[in-house]
Amino acid sequence: MTVADNKLSLQNLNRRNLYNFFRREKMWKIIIVVGLGACLIVFAFMVCNSMDSSIPNAIPEPKKSSPTKSQAQKSFAGAKPQTTKTRRRREPEPKPAKPPIFREGQTFKIGYTSYCVLKSMWSGILKAGKSLDDLPDAMFLFVTITVRNNDREARRIPTFKLIDGYGAEYETSRKAWGVDGLITIADRLNPKVQKQGFIVFDVPTNRNYRLKVLGGYGAAEYALVKLAPLFKPD
Repeated sequence: MTVADNKLSLQNLNRRNLYNFFRREKMWKIIIVVGLGACLIVFAFMVCNSMDSSIPNAIPEPKKSSPTKSQAQKSFAGAKPQTTKTRRRREPEPKPAKPPIFREGQTFKIGYTSYCVLKSMWSGILKAGKSLDDLPDAMFLFVTITVRNNDREARRIPTFKLIDGYGAEYETSRKAWGVDGLITIADRLNPKVQKQGFIVFDVPTNRNYRLKVLGGYGAAEYALVKLAPLFKPD
């Protein structure tokens, strides 16, 4: 046997020993690696098949085109404004009740006070035979009236005013403070007591007047009495 044959046989022996060792020690690892690789290949193949089968069945959704600026302006201009507020009908305000109107000689009750205008008369003087009386600015109008307190306690006599056809109001004259039988707001009447006297105004003669009487001192309720003066100077 030659040296070359010895080397060849040694190499064969080494390869056989290496193969036997690899076969004994590492065979189980190779089996595991090969098995895992086969599983990965099968799994990848299944995933690819499922993706390929789902692609033809998927229907692509059409893309929604956003409206242009001009289209948005037209739709905004043509849209009707929405109003959330509901219009409520305004209920008509109740009109104040018209005051009752009486004539001279009628007795009537307003509030807790009764009145009766007996007569009215024009005069250029306050007291007959008195030359030093104050002269009227226009003309004195004397109103003879009876006032009665129907309340259960003493009450002050209410104020009096004249109203002409234009709605102007006139107060009593202060110049008549010395007239006998003058009725003023300083007078007080006990319950069920009445007083007769005069009210004096200084007003123009070319008007039609109504006497305004109240239902009580400071009361809002009132009545009107048409006056027909007995004497009217030229």
